[in-house]
Amino acid sequence: MNFYKHHIGDYRRDTTHLTMLEHGAYRQLLDTYYLHEQPIPLETDSVFRRLSARTEDEQKAVLTVLAEFFDRTETGWVHGRCDAEIEEYKARADLARTNGKLGGRPKKTESVISGNQDGTDDKTESKANHKPRTINHKPSSSAAPVDVDRFAEFWSAYPRKVAKPEALKAWIKIKPDDETVASIMAGLAAAKQSRDWTKDEGQFIPHPSTWLNQRRWEDQLETAGASDDHFGGLL
Repeated sequence: MNFYKHHIGDYRRDTTHLTMLEHGAYRQLLDTYYLHEQPIPLETDSVFRRLSARTEDEQKAVLTVLAEFFDRTETGWVHGRCDAEIEEYKARADLARTNGKLGGRPKKTESVISGNQDGTDDKTESKANHKPRTINHKPSSSAAPVDVDRFAEFWSAYPRKVAKPEALKAWIKIKPDDETVASIMAGLAAAKQSRDWTKDEGQFIPHPSTWLNQRRWEDQLETAGASDDHFGGLL
């Protein structure tokens, strides 16, 4: 990605406590993440070199930002908001490629034959009604943006916090609207009170990605107070 949206209000809300040096480290890390579309490597020396963090203070700022705003995984430091933006970007790119294979924009002669049968001048009409598609153009419904803040709400409420990147991919795949998000959160609240999730210190709580992919919020669950005779089985 050579372009990404920078939400100034969101950024300032979450980073007002950072020093100027830490701000620079954060923006450098974001640029690197979007440019390469992959997690920040765990190997710190390569990260320092890539970001030109040469002094001890600069390197400390990089480590501070990574620890606060990124999640450490086996594949590197991941950032949920960045991953969501990248997935949305890829979805729009795939849609554009699909449209291109189908023929893309109609040729001018085709527009005259199919859409200009009332005798109006084609050039005048097209210039008057044409709205250029810019980088800020609202995507079609098939590539609708995903509300990352709602995923953060789900992640905060989910009791078993493992494999966050996979959970985010599952969320993006679902592309939940407001009604679906409400159902997910209601189902999660019910699941947290269920017998399986509360017994044995939560050993039977599934990974969040599994729970989302299998649409488990639609399950009918036994409450924690139900008797053994009515227990419906393991997850």
